[in-house]
Amino acid sequence: MSEWILELSQSLGIAESAPVWAIKETEDSNTILKYDAGPGSILSWPVEVVTPKLEENEVFCHWVALDEKETKQLVALRQGMKLLIGAATEIEKK
Repeated sequence: MSEWILELSQSLGIAESAPVWAIKETEDSNTILKYDAGPGSILSWPVEVVTPKLEENEVFCHWVALDEKETKQLVALRQGMKLLIGAATEIEKK
């Protein structure tokens, strides 16, 4: 397992119980569709008015349980991005 995946799984508190897998369209793709982590997935998530300003190479994310509906990701995930996990589950209506 690569070092950054290990760090991600440890920060999520799931390193002991479940692996974290980067899911790509193809093995050679640089774009990551989502990360499967435990009984769910980590996806990029829409930025809201109350979202703190993101630094370069950061992406706002949300962990979605397997039985929850996944939303279309607005930001493509790439290896090495800082995933800020903890987005609100309800998207603000504008």
